[in-house]
Amino acid sequence: MRALEESLGAKYATRDIRALAEPFEALTDDSPFWNHRTEGLAILSAGPVFRAFDLQHSVKDLLVVADSLLVKPLLRNVQSAHRFQILRLGLHG
Repeated sequence: MRALEESLGAKYATRDIRALAEPFEALTDDSPFWNHRTEGLAILSAGPVFRAFDLQHSVKDLLVVADSLLVKPLLRNVQSAHRFQILRLGLHG
């Protein structure tokens, strides 16, 4: 959280930092959230949008404060030669 607040402080006014960091702070004490994680985690936030994504592979720690979402490092995570099977269940079969 300290690194996030420092990065936010370099780009935003002090009065805005609290509101921007609030959703991240809420996760720090959310035990159910942390108890059900996969190998990797990506959290993206922009304005009212705050989303956490489970990743099947571990990723390097990266914190970026920018005017747009940085998804390029996540592309490597979804580009793999792994084989997947999908099972779809519907109401009638």
